[in-house]
Amino acid sequence: MNMPWLILGDFNCVKSPTEKQLGTTLTWYELKDFADCCLSLGLNDAPTTGCYFTWYSNSESNPVWCKLDRVLYNNEWLEAGLLYNVHFSPPGCLSDHSPGIVSIIDPLASQPKPFRFFNMWADHQDFMATVENGWNLNVDGTAQFCLCRKLKALKGHLKAFNNLHFSHISVRAKDADLALQDAQIQLESDPENVTIRDSVRELRKKAVFLAEAERHFYYQKAKLHFLKMGDRNTKFFHDMVKRNAAKSSILAITKTDGTTITSTMEIGQEFVSYFTSLLGTEVLTLPMDNAVFNWGPKLSSELALELCRVVTPEEVKQAIFHISDNKAPGPDGYSACFFKRAWHIVGDQICTAVLDFFRSGRLLRQLNHSIIALVPKSDHYPTVADYWPISCCNVIYKAITKIIADRLAPALEHLTDRCQAAFVGGRSITDNIFLAQEMVRQYTRKRISPRCTINVDLRKTFVSVSWTFLSQVLHGYGFPPIFIAWIMECVSTSSFSVALNGSLHGFFAGQKGLRQGDPMSPGIFLLCMEYFSRLIKRKTTDSDFNFHPKCEKLKITHLLFADDLMMFSRGDLPSVHILMECLQEFRDVSGLVVNTSKSSIFTTGIENNMLCNILARIEFTRGEMPVRYLDIPLAAQRLSVRDYSPFVDQIANSISRWVAKSLSFAGRLELIRSVIQGVECFWLQIFPLSAAVVEKIHQLCRNFLWNSKRAPVAWEDICHPKNEGGLGIRHTQTWNVALLARVLWNIHRKADTLWIQWVDAVYLKGGSVWDWQPKKDDSPLLQRLAEIRNRIITAFGSPEAAI
Repeated sequence: MNMPWLILGDFNCVKSPTEKQLGTTLTWYELKDFADCCLSLGLNDAPTTGCYFTWYSNSESNPVWCKLDRVLYNNEWLEAGLLYNVHFSPPGCLSDHSPGIVSIIDPLASQPKPFRFFNMWADHQDFMATVENGWNLNVDGTAQFCLCRKLKALKGHLKAFNNLHFSHISVRAKDADLALQDAQIQLESDPENVTIRDSVRELRKKAVFLAEAERHFYYQKAKLHFLKMGDRNTKFFHDMVKRNAAKSSILAITKTDGTTITSTMEIGQEFVSYFTSLLGTEVLTLPMDNAVFNWGPKLSSELALELCRVVTPEEVKQAIFHISDNKAPGPDGYSACFFKRAWHIVGDQICTAVLDFFRSGRLLRQLNHSIIALVPKSDHYPTVADYWPISCCNVIYKAITKIIADRLAPALEHLTDRCQAAFVGGRSITDNIFLAQEMVRQYTRKRISPRCTINVDLRKTFVSVSWTFLSQVLHGYGFPPIFIAWIMECVSTSSFSVALNGSLHGFFAGQKGLRQGDPMSPGIFLLCMEYFSRLIKRKTTDSDFNFHPKCEKLKITHLLFADDLMMFSRGDLPSVHILMECLQEFRDVSGLVVNTSKSSIFTTGIENNMLCNILARIEFTRGEMPVRYLDIPLAAQRLSVRDYSPFVDQIANSISRWVAKSLSFAGRLELIRSVIQGVECFWLQIFPLSAAVVEKIHQLCRNFLWNSKRAPVAWEDICHPKNEGGLGIRHTQTWNVALLARVLWNIHRKADTLWIQWVDAVYLKGGSVWDWQPKKDDSPLLQRLAEIRNRIITAFGSPEAAI
């Protein structure tokens, strides 16, 4: 049935482990059937507000909460453009199920949409002339002011240009194709007619141009930047635009008092009020201890000189041209594609404006305005707090901060501790995952030395950083005053509006925080977290602090990936107390607060009285294995098949978002290569996968590739290289071995990372990985690496030949 479906009911089963709390542990096979059914039918979960768990057992001795009731929709529902809102209310006293209410909503009233540059415009033969005519405007004022005025004036010319050549692009493309077909029929009847022949030639050129323009239009709106080649099907992009529009539409929000609002105006006011309290309210902090900076390197004079080097026009051009054409535009509506394609017209003015900032240290506030794009954290987002604020900045501003970020990068390598693995050259997220996995191993053993691991969640980190703290941190590391002035000018002149359902709401100035979406924000945030690393390094020199087993030699107390923090110590009250003191002092000076409800402590080997004292001091929940760290499950022992469900679900969810019937075989093949195998790559370089997990991944890919029909060719044959008759898809098991072999190679060359140094100190004892023999209780990863090493030695004959 090719009809729109919206299915509401009690399905009496769940799709993932996160949809059940307490009770017996779900097995892989209990989850598999329902998830496979939804995937094969093309059914997707509808976003909901209200209660997440829709059923409870009503048992005092064995309480269980599950998401049994849900709403599912199919792709035809999206194509029909039907809007809806799903709300689950508390169950009350009459039932153990939450009542679900589905409201079918009328299409949103059309509102004036902000100007947006579409990249297809740049391919038209009249584009350059239009830009040149609109750019020749005499404006008096500073270079930045002149640039803003010219960009604003040009919008009118480009809107008229769009209305003349591109409005209703799908209709134009269809009409052009029909006109071409009519002319071709006429030519067939009168093949010697030169006039008709010339007409066919021109109509073909027009039809091809408009068809390509239509594809580019939907490609840009669909935000499928990973699909570089393989499918030119406009319908697929059109379907993805509808899916994105449905997902980004916010039709209802639950307020803090429990009431639900559905008016777009009221929802917009709620978001503006919320983000004003986050970004537009100054945070008060205590003075920091400057002695903390002595527990790490300061900025060298050579790096300081490089930071202050005069910015050149070539740097400005390079910064602009490194910004992706398909990134969401800022408030001015211009994408990077416009500036690149019209560089010979607008380039001089842009360079003059950007260089004016670096010369004067002043930034026009109009250039520094940002749009807050709302990204839901999950499919259940009842309140304004359940959205991430991603800042869409103007391209000119991005060019300025990209220059700052590029100059800051070498300083980050010099200043940040090895425990920080994010945004620093030569460091990898996998190093922290490997090391964290080693730390939590054997946590299920009873007879073991006391130890604890604390997984810390910092509340809304980027938007909470104090600007006073940021300025003090930059001075503390020894950054030049002019470089600090550039950064603080960019930070302190920010302002925001909220994008909601296609229109902008509100306006407020920033008072604290950094913007996610600003090129320089990640590097600056690392410098803020480096203060914590030095603070904890200083505090843990106290004689009362005892290191976590196997950590004292390298003085490992914590791991960081941006704001993801995990701390380690011996399982005693004085050590835990010192770690908590570090968090509290860091909160007082930075404005970054620990989210106690999402933080947890993992312990083993601690006697009961001591454990009670630790839990009373820390006020975190006691966690259970496996723990999620950087979205990866860490277990005290080998992971079960069920523990890999986040990995398999990620692939299944990616497939469910694509409308397979709208894609050609080549398009589905390209999505497997570029997206699914990209997801695989992250997990395959961390875990040695079992055969059951590999088979499940192959099954998902096989069904998607053949559109859920019987596969005419074995998957192993498809995974052969093209010159051997295959399709060039990487076999998961083979790729897993290859990526783990790269880990082995890094251990061999003793790469300068904390993880490799830890392996060298604890396992290799300074020796060679080729001579090391694993023990029975070593981690599954290291045992697997030893197996791969032995296979390499067997293949090459000796370690020397392999090297």
